[in-house]
Amino acid sequence: MSTALILAILIVLVGVVLMAIGLHGRRINDHPVCRSCRFNLVGVYPAVGTCPECGGDLAPDRAVRRGARQRRRGALIAGSVCLLVGVGLGGAMAWGSAAGFNWNTVKPVWMLMRESESGSPANIAAAVAELADRLDDDKLTETTTRRLIDRALAEQASDNEWVPEWGEVLRLAELSGLLTPSEVERMYKLGIVIELEMRSRVAAGEPWPISVKAYSGRASTHQSFTVFCSLIEMTIDGKPAMPADADLRFGLGAPGGGTISSLQTAMIPAEPGERLVKTHWSVRATRAFGDKQPLAEWTFRDARTVQVLEPGRSLIELVNSSVPIRQSIQKLSIEAGGERGGSVTLTPSITFIDPPTDMAFAIEMMVDGERIGLSPVAQRGGNGHYSFTLGPTVVTGFEVDTVTLVFRPSPEAAGQVPGIDTIWGGEDIVFDDVPVEWVDEVP
Repeated sequence: MSTALILAILIVLVGVVLMAIGLHGRRINDHPVCRSCRFNLVGVYPAVGTCPECGGDLAPDRAVRRGARQRRRGALIAGSVCLLVGVGLGGAMAWGSAAGFNWNTVKPVWMLMRESESGSPANIAAAVAELADRLDDDKLTETTTRRLIDRALAEQASDNEWVPEWGEVLRLAELSGLLTPSEVERMYKLGIVIELEMRSRVAAGEPWPISVKAYSGRASTHQSFTVFCSLIEMTIDGKPAMPADADLRFGLGAPGGGTISSLQTAMIPAEPGERLVKTHWSVRATRAFGDKQPLAEWTFRDARTVQVLEPGRSLIELVNSSVPIRQSIQKLSIEAGGERGGSVTLTPSITFIDPPTDMAFAIEMMVDGERIGLSPVAQRGGNGHYSFTLGPTVVTGFEVDTVTLVFRPSPEAAGQVPGIDTIWGGEDIVFDDVPVEWVDEVP
């Protein structure tokens, strides 16, 4: 419930109380008064048993009260004003909600600050978004701006559910030069999430795929950044084991609200068996590639158990063959560029929707009985839409408008993705009549 609605309700309640006080009035004497019609019975009661005005029986105990009362005009006027204001404010808010009007644009700053402190995440987000807009338009006082920045920094460092609009306040404050160097460093350290992925099973004497992923965590959805992540130290079972053939350095530039990952492989000296792998990494964050002065620098450590298998052993297990996968593979299409019947470049597109399990496929295209291999694809299971544009394939003599695609489970494709150890291993999945879209077709 918004502060404005609470205020409207309070005003109405105050109006009701004032009206009740005004109607009850104040006692002006001690005359006997008929409770039914408020007729002054002085000189009549108790000699007469009925009210001369209304004819009511005056015998019951509560038929007569002591003291005539006069209505309080001031309280009645004030109560009427409060009722009009409260009902009017509530009605205006109801109308504005129905019409889609954003009441936050006309709320005073104190009210927005109050709403940013408590309530549902949606209400907090709406209030903070308006404050961020006013910060961007330079409509806040210096004192209010500082309070808002301090609140945003405190929220970022807390365990509260993250509201990305607080990150937008910090992003705008940084761009406006309102943050100290230490505040900028803290903002990037707390706002950027770095995740390391490494296979849980590897083969001795074969390269290990290692991936680093970066994205905005407790930051604005518009926050862009670049991070450089470098391996400082690696040990296996407590012994130094730095890769001999690779200098593991990852440069990742993440667009606003996006996620970027980078994959490298390295020969890691390790004997078969279960091994404890510990790594130590440095991270340097800048606003863009080419910036020489880092905005923040920190390190992180990772420890995990890796099963090192004998050379030649398969790293991927085929499981979950009973899990329905076909409905997760959607929006299949192929873009074809070139001259029909001549040299044509084919670029397939695929979308996985809510894949129920990890999967990896080698993909073949069938045209007139001929099988043409396309780029493989691998995808982790989970909720969401995951779209892929596969690498182009050049063929000759291609001139059709539909093709058949065959998806075959591929441990080799899965082996290139850290984090995938088991994949769906059912029968080949065949899609007929996949459309071919001809672009820049040469007549």
